[in-house]
Parts: sequence; C-alpha cells; structure tokens
Amino acid sequence: MTAEFLYLGGVTALVVGLFVHGRVPVEVTALLCLVLIGVAPMVPGVEPLLPSAQLFAGFSSPAVVAVIAVMVVSRSLDEVGLSARLTDWLDRVAGDSQRRARLASAGTAGLLSAVMQNLAVMATLMPVVHQLSLRQGMAPSRLLMPVGFCVILGGNITLLGSGPLLVLNDLLPEGVARFSLLAPAPVGLLLLLMGLALFWRWGGKLPQANAPTVGTPASRLQGVYGFGADIDCLTLGPDGALSDLRVGEVEERFGVSIVALTSEELLLAPHRDIALAGARELAIIGSPDAVHQLCEHAGVQPTLGSRGLRSALATDRSGIAELMVPPHSALVGKTLREVRMRKTYGFSTLVIYREGQARRSRLRDTPLQAGDVLVCHVGWEELTRLESNPDLVVITRDFPHLRTNTERTAVAGCIALGTLLLLFFSPLPFALSLLVGAVGMLLAGVLPTQSAYAAVSWRTVLLLAGLIPLGQALQHSGMAAWLVNAALPVFGAAPAFWSVAALAAVTASLLALVMSNVGATVLLVPLFCQLALDLGLDPRPVALIVALGASNAFLIPTHQVNALISGPGGYRAADFLRFGTPVSLGYILVVVLVVGGLY
Repeated sequence: MTAEFLYLGGVTALVVGLFVHGRVPVEVTALLCLVLIGVAPMVPGVEPLLPSAQLFAGFSSPAVVAVIAVMVVSRSLDEVGLSARLTDWLDRVAGDSQRRARLASAGTAGLLSAVMQNLAVMATLMPVVHQLSLRQGMAPSRLLMPVGFCVILGGNITLLGSGPLLVLNDLLPEGVARFSLLAPAPVGLLLLLMGLALFWRWGGKLPQANAPTVGTPASRLQGVYGFGADIDCLTLGPDGALSDLRVGEVEERFGVSIVALTSEELLLAPHRDIALAGARELAIIGSPDAVHQLCEHAGVQPTLGSRGLRSALATDRSGIAELMVPPHSALVGKTLREVRMRKTYGFSTLVIYREGQARRSRLRDTPLQAGDVLVCHVGWEELTRLESNPDLVVITRDFPHLRTNTERTAVAGCIALGTLLLLFFSPLPFALSLLVGAVGMLLAGVLPTQSAYAAVSWRTVLLLAGLIPLGQALQHSGMAAWLVNAALPVFGAAPAFWSVAALAAVTASLLALVMSNVGATVLLVPLFCQLALDLGLDPRPVALIVALGASNAFLIPTHQVNALISGPGGYRAADFLRFGTPVSLGYILVVVLVVGGLY
C-alpha cells in the first residue's frame, strides 16, 4: 500500500461520495477529480499519477468528440420536423389501440437509440410522446416510462447509443482488440425485446397521471388578452339543437369561436356560412360560461374528441398565434367580414388587441387599423405561408415551420444516411464519421451554429473529460492490479468465467444507481479487465458486461433518461421500483448469459 494508492483511493471515494450525495453537480465533481489527480505531486510523498501529457487527454478523447457530434446530428434531425413526422407515423400505426401506441412508440424509441445518444433520443421523443398521448386520449404516463426504458435498452444495440458503450474502447487495456460498432447488437436486441414484452403485458397497469386535454393552456394569453386557449370538443347528434344553425350564427349567439369541425371532412377555421346540419364534432374556444351555455343548449358535454380531431388540434399541427396589421397592409380599414379572413387566410380570429384593449365581441364588423394584433387559432402550415404575406406580420416565432423544415428534410436525410454509411462501412474512426455528419449539417444550413451550441450537453462533455483520467490513473499507478490481487483469494485458484461475469454485471448495475453510468464504467472497466487478465480470462467480454451493466438503472430515477421523464410522467419513486425491478433482473440475466455464450 503506497502513498499513491492511498491518495488515489481517497480521490475515488470522494468522487463516489459526491455522486451519491448529489449536492455537487456531477460535472463539477468530475472536474474536481481531474484537478486532484493533477495536483497529486504537490502532496508530500506522492508521485505523479499520470504523465502531464495525459492529464487533459479526456477533452480530446474520441468519446467526447463522438458525444458532441451525435447531439448536433440529433438536433438537426429534430429541426427538420422529425418529431411531427414521427408522431404522424406512430399515430397511423397505433390506430385506436393504446397498447399498439405503447408498443410502436417504445419500439421506435429503442431502435432510434441504437444510432443516437440515449438522452438525445429521449429529448427528441418527449414532444412526440406528448402529442401521441393527446391524439390517443391517454395520459403521458402510460407512454413515457415504456419509451424511456426502451431508449435505455435499445441504446445497447450499437456502441453509439449509450455513454458507457461509447467510451468502452478507450478503456480497454493496450493490446486488447477493440469492439466493432455492432458487437453488442445480439444483447441489445434481446434486451429491447424483453422490455417490449414486459410493457405489452403490464403496460396497462402504469399509473394514469397527468391526463391530457385538447389544446394548450396558455397563461400568457389569459394575462394579456383575458382569455384562455383551452379547446373544448363537442360531439353532436344527427338532429341536435345546432343542426339548423351555421358556424357564424353559433359564434355570435353564444360568444364562442369554432376553430374546427368534422362532417364529411375535417376543417380547421371553418367558414362562418357552413351549415352544422351534417357536423359530427365541433372544437370551440370560449369562456367557461359561454361553453357551458352552448353545451346546455345543445344537450351535450365536452369530450376529448375523436382521434382525427385530436390529431388536427395537436400542438405540432396548430395552435394560438399572434399577427400584426402593418401600416402598409391592404387590410387597414376593412372588416373581417369584408376580407373573409377564414377563407382567405385560413385562421379563426379570437381577439383583436388595440391600444391596450382586447376586443372579443363583434369582431367581424370591426374595421382593422394599423398596429392591431390579431390573436388567432391557425394551422402551422398556414402560418408558415403567412410569413411571406405583406399584409400581416407574424409575431409568433416559436412554432414548427413545417414548410421550411420540409424543404430541408431531403438534405438532412441524405447527410444522416451518409453518416450511417460511414459508420458501418468506412475505415474512419467512429468519432470522425460522426463529426463528418455534424459538420455536414452545419455547412448545409440545416442547423444554425447557435442551435448547435445549445444542442450539446456540456455537462456530459465535462463529465467524460474529468473522469476518463481517473480510469487511466488507476491503471498507470498500478492500483487496479493491486485491487485485483487483493480480490484473487475470493475466487480461489480456478475461478469460473460466470462468477466474474455475474460480479461485473451486479457491481456495475448497483454502482450506476448512485452515480453516473459513464463514471461507473470508467471506474470498473480497468479493474475488471485487470481481474480477468490475472485470472487467465479474456478481458473483452468482461469489459462489455461492465459497460452494459452500467446502463441497468431502472430501480430509481437516477439515470438521465429516467430523470427526464419522472416529472412530465408524474411518476413516484415507487413506480420506478415496481416496474423497474423485473426489467433490472431480466437485464442482468440476459447480459450475463448472452455475452458469456457469445464469447
């Protein structure tokens, strides 16, 4: 036991303790680890733990470059409308079955995570899950946990999906063959199938929390314009009390705005002259009193609406927007009735805001003035077209620019496909292949430079850069070998591979519950590789089991993906323990048996 061992052991214990404590940000803990390793020679009796040239090698590690590039490519694909298109496809596949919706979304998430970082996939799919739950009339909690768990499980299909696998090759001892991109594929696919089977069987027992409502409540609209943006859906009978009225008559009589209706077809911003005789559903916006009065007259109650209507009103397709009438507009001096605003421009006007006053009645007969703000319900495709209309200025900016994104989809798709081809078939390193894709997205203008900076999780970058030297120091100082020799008596003279494999899987799984999965991988891979070499075993399968086991974090919401879904899903710690226990136990069994059988 040397002074270097004592010092490095103290640093390791401090890092693990800070991770468990959770008060200090993980990236700060990682940088503290780097500093403590660097200043070790200043401690009397302690020799340098790493050569100075290797101390900052984590910042230039291929793993760090790969993580940055993956996040940039992921954000680029989302920028061109991946979320909206994926939601449309999942909604068609699911039909009216919530079980199919759960299976399709979780399976898609698992496959996407094979080529994208776990956190990037979950961040991309959060709006998709929300919109899909809205269209299916189910609580997001019924989808978020299956999707989140399958993102983690599917991340084990390739070396790209999870942080532990991404850094694995950098942690292997010198002279040991590196893993190929698809080396963990058999294990990852079986893990994903296991997760899908469990949620197919028991997904209906997930908590029903945060049930969705059609439309998006907007507190800002309530504060500024004096009305909310909730949309109520009414299902009408064939000979109901509204069947002899037209859209405009209902709006004027009850003080509501009809933003959509379904008859033979679904119409957004239906013209005021359309008769309601054949209408089956109405989507309306109005004050609670106005909605109540209309429901009493029609003899109906607000519903969630049909899947088709929910889909049209989903916030990835339509919503509330603000437009201003400029001084040079041809609309100045004209009324909404004269302009035929719905038919000409495709939106329903809810409020005219003028000189600090919000006008919500007799809008059709109000002459427009320069500077008027029109608050409307509109489809995003129509709003995108209005951005080039000189008669209106679109104030709202945070909406999906569907047409613009569509124009860039082909370019982004070609770049993404080219990146995958490089990853699978070129001799280029993984990090360089991914960097080619990221630079291609930036050069093609798919993603603005500022958005690329925002896309990168610098916490993850600093975490990797700070902890990689710790694993190298354990090997360089000889502490890894010392720990292995101390553990040899536990296994006896001729230990079985299965004992080491099981110990590696369980240790990595437990450590990943209380600290970063990447940090657990960095700490354990050198130790178990040295153990395998000293016992005459192949270190590659043992290292792979450690990296896979470090993603087995389902029992508590400490994994980044689980932390991301816990709030929006309204999950309690008991929910993760209840549904995570069978997943975690099955995970260890599959990893040990499959990796042991393959190697």
